[in-house]
Amino acid sequence: MATALGVFLALSPLAAVSALPLFILCVVYWRFVSLGSVAAAAAMPLLIYFLWAPGHGPPIVIDLGTLAIAGW
Repeated sequence: MATALGVFLALSPLAAVSALPLFILCVVYWRFVSLGSVAAAAAMPLLIYFLWAPGHGPPIVIDLGTLAIAGW
């Protein structure tokens, strides 16, 4: 997960920081760090798509790459 976080921080720092509340919420509520990690990683493709740049979507390579990382 640390490697995926590093990649997501390099691609879109705003999206990576936006996934942090989801991670914290899952860890606090269910007390499973792994569940929080999976939930945050699963949300990253959608977060990167919407937070890439206002009015512009990311390139298709970024979309496919984040989907592959999240699905791994």
